Amino acid sequence: MRTALVGFSCGLVVCLAGAGHAQSPPFVDPPFAGLCIVLAAWFAFIVVMVRRSKPPADAATDAQRDRRSMIGIALQFAAIAFAWSHPTFAITKQLLASQSRPWTLLSAVWLALIAALMVAGVLLARAAIYTLGENWTLVAQAGERHTLVTHGPYAKVRNPIYTAMLLLLIGTGLAVSNSTQLGIALLLFALGTAVRIHYEERLLRARHGAEFDTYRKRVPAVIPRWAFPSRPF
Repeated sequence: MRTALVGFSCGLVVCLAGAGHAQSPPFVDPPFAGLCIVLAAWFAFIVVMVRRSKPPADAATDAQRDRRSMIGIALQFAAIAFAWSHPTFAITKQLLASQSRPWTLLSAVWLALIAALMVAGVLLARAAIYTLGENWTLVAQAGERHTLVTHGPYAKVRNPIYTAMLLLLIGTGLAVSNSTQLGIALLLFALGTAVRIHYEERLLRARHGAEFDTYRKRVPAVIPRWAFPSRPF
């Protein structure tokens, strides 16, 4: 957790310091503050990913690794890139258009919502990666040393890293995108996530058999059951 919070704080300080040199006070309006929060969170997310545990040195065989999951990775990152592609801040500006001044209770609540999504995403990603430990890999893989992790965040969803990325994407879209842009980005992300889960869980089922099937029936894929009790996805 300390790594994630330090990364977030450093990113936020750098962003605000740059703004302070670029403009005369008051230099931070709500849209720019939202941008700083988002940039800081993605910086912290990258720090968490870089500092992850090293994966096991299993020999990669066709039965253990499936590079087709890279298609899903590409779609997920295309979704994130699309959300950033034309930063109009339209959602934020539309919400705050009726306000007589930039900083009001509404703008503070809106920024708090964005910050909550981004910080929750970073902390969840950190918890998920560190819970996996040596099981963590970018490409779908399940070698001889692989164990089925079902505790920590994996007791709530089977793919908490994707849940974290979804929170980061939603927070980013609310801060910098328009509604159409965010909608398309979410569709791309959902498609990419479905592809990754399909190939990754084929390997897990082949490696762990009935144990994984029982876990899969009990725990939803990405969205916690309390959010949609009748929809275990």
